[in-house]
Amino acid sequence: DERLRTADALQSTREGIIALDADLELLLINEAARELLDVHAPVRIGKPLIEIIRQPQVIELVRNVHRSKKAAESV
Repeated sequence: DERLRTADALQSTREGIIALDADLELLLINEAARELLDVHAPVRIGKPLIEIIRQPQVIELVRNVHRSKKAAESV
């Protein structure tokens, strides 16, 4: 299955990867991102980013990117 192969590839990469939906809720976080962001507790898909990541700078960066993307889409 293509989705399984993609998920395996994302989990095995050394790069930290987080995928969020339009509401900034978690779709995916790989092991490298968990290590970088000090996320040790189990997390469930669909949980808001702010409940998973405790670094305010990271949350603000994600929010800024999200706002910029929404502004670009409305043009």
